[in-house]
Amino acid sequence: MKKLNLLLIVTMCFVRIGLGQVPQQTPRTVEEQSTQMETIDKSISNVPKCFCCSEKIFQLPKPSITGSDKICKDSKNVFNTISCEGATINWSTNPMGINFMGQGTSQIVLDYSSVPATTSAIIITVEVKCGNKSVKNSIKVVVCKSTEVRITKGEDALIHCLNSQANTNLGTFNANMASNWTYNGTSAITSSVLKFDLNAIPANATILSATLILKEFCNASMGGTNLYSLSTKANDLTIERVTTVWAENSVTCSSNLATVTTGSISLPSVQGSWTVGSDNPVLNVTTMVQAMLSNNQGFMIRLTDKNSANYYRARSFGSFDNSNPSLRPVLLIVYQ
Repeated sequence: MKKLNLLLIVTMCFVRIGLGQVPQQTPRTVEEQSTQMETIDKSISNVPKCFCCSEKIFQLPKPSITGSDKICKDSKNVFNTISCEGATINWSTNPMGINFMGQGTSQIVLDYSSVPATTSAIIITVEVKCGNKSVKNSIKVVVCKSTEVRITKGEDALIHCLNSQANTNLGTFNANMASNWTYNGTSAITSSVLKFDLNAIPANATILSATLILKEFCNASMGGTNLYSLSTKANDLTIERVTTVWAENSVTCSSNLATVTTGSISLPSVQGSWTVGSDNPVLNVTTMVQAMLSNNQGFMIRLTDKNSANYYRARSFGSFDNSNPSLRPVLLIVYQ
């Protein structure tokens, strides 16, 4: 009996010793496992947020759409969404039929000219499809509306550069004339300046179009003759933007007004093809008028050839002071 008890005690001791020999994790082993987990987390975070591979979808978030909140003419109407590897991207608009470039890509450029005239807003939708799953998103974009104005008021003046007239103001002359003629045997060049009242146009407006309309008029006080019929040389005209400050009741030839050629207009000669009342040019002056919103000193109408020895050529149009309203200059502006 004593032998049995001794054997039992010895056996229990061996069991305790075995349990005590179970290997314990060292701090170094725990650190190594933690590093491995961090490496796995880091590799997951580096995967693109939008990723598609055949039928296996890793992530396909709701696609955002970025771009202007307005669609306007003569501006770059660009809209972007997320780029998804292996996914199909489809864009659409409401109303339908609006043209755009970039279908199937993450960026489109919308064509304003294809927007129906009565449309005030457009819904732009993008669908990103990956396998048999897809997500969509839409935004509402306002369509810019244009405003048209007809301007018939302003200032103008004849600038006469005959020596005896160089300091004479002719702000109430009833014709905007450009000529090179002789006066008691002395040749002299004349030109005209005209400045429309642009106060109705916002300073930050975008000029979509600006059209200058001139009407032929030969002043009856010019010896009762028609300068067109008496012209013997080409009477090409140039219309430029004036940059020097001037006023109708004070400007003269001695003012030496400066002009810039950006957006300038060249009118070919009508000499040889002219008939009475036919010189009524309609001119695109959009570029010049846009610049005038920050410095409105108007237009200068002059002969293209400034050689004073090449005389007997002229063209003449009604001014703001003309007694006949139908002969006065007009400026038509469409802006946003």
